[in-house]
Amino acid sequence: MKLQKILELTRLSKKAVYFYIKEGLIEPTKNIDNGYYEFSEEDLRKLRIIISLRNIGMSIQDIKDLFVYPTLTNFFIHRQINNLKKSLYDNLSQLQASYQLIEEIPTNATPKNLEIPLDVLERQRISNDLFLEKYFPNVDSRMIAILLCAPFTDIESSEYHNFLWEKISNELELQLENNLSYLKKLIYLLTPEQIERISIEQYKFSKKIANITEEEFYLYEEELYSRCLEIANNIELQNYWKLVYKPILMPTLYFFINKGSKLLGEYNPMFKRYSENIDKIAQRVYMRIKEERDTLAKLNIALDNKFNIEMFNHAQLICIYTFKGSMFTQVKLDALKELLNKEI
Repeated sequence: MKLQKILELTRLSKKAVYFYIKEGLIEPTKNIDNGYYEFSEEDLRKLRIIISLRNIGMSIQDIKDLFVYPTLTNFFIHRQINNLKKSLYDNLSQLQASYQLIEEIPTNATPKNLEIPLDVLERQRISNDLFLEKYFPNVDSRMIAILLCAPFTDIESSEYHNFLWEKISNELELQLENNLSYLKKLIYLLTPEQIERISIEQYKFSKKIANITEEEFYLYEEELYSRCLEIANNIELQNYWKLVYKPILMPTLYFFINKGSKLLGEYNPMFKRYSENIDKIAQRVYMRIKEERDTLAKLNIALDNKFNIEMFNHAQLICIYTFKGSMFTQVKLDALKELLNKEI
């Protein structure tokens, strides 16, 4: 396909197409006889995607990252929405403050007339929040649900699945309420590489558990028991656990225990098998730890009693199983402290 045809089909300028070639976003071949570019259908497809992404203001670097991590498309779009809302909020605040000044200052104003009372600034902030929520509703729960449930989203979509996913997102928002912002900020601290790695590991682990045989259960029981001993002796893991326990871990568990698990089981039958098997593993380890009072006491002391082995059918044992490689432990401890302290 010649350049002229590409320009007609995309309505891009020649300069824009050459720019995307230079940035490595498309890689047309060069005709060795005349030096002109030959574009493929794949080049055309990528250019149309680039146009869509540039239309929402996505940076060239983010577009490059999206092509490197295609399974994180939802993450990139949600992050862009978050960036745009931040920018809009700042612009609204500045515009409102400007109008407030122009309405109040006299014609012979001096800098002394530019002081705005704090209560007025607070009213402006609330007004901006209401405006954004009215015209641009919060979609964070959708993105967070996708990442939390990543191993079970790899199925053929349908209208019914879309309906179920909306219910899952709504239930997550209901259960986490104000704590949703913690998860959102934590996710945006992660790099695309980290998110992809976590998602792949989650998928492999979930698939293994879903397809476990009766003869293999003891292997996973031993592994979970070892993880319990590890967190009881690893101060860094303990610090992560204690930090996220109340604002993030417990609300997330409430989501799964209430309606999240049932909805996910409808969404993907693999989740039901996974859930039944991981519950069985947790139950067996629970019985073992309960008999070994020293281990349970050590866990309670190490985690500063932010651990309840009885609650939610021993669900906190399941959290321990996957905690070390989860998104909760991927950012530096100081960064996580700062993120949580800003909201507390």
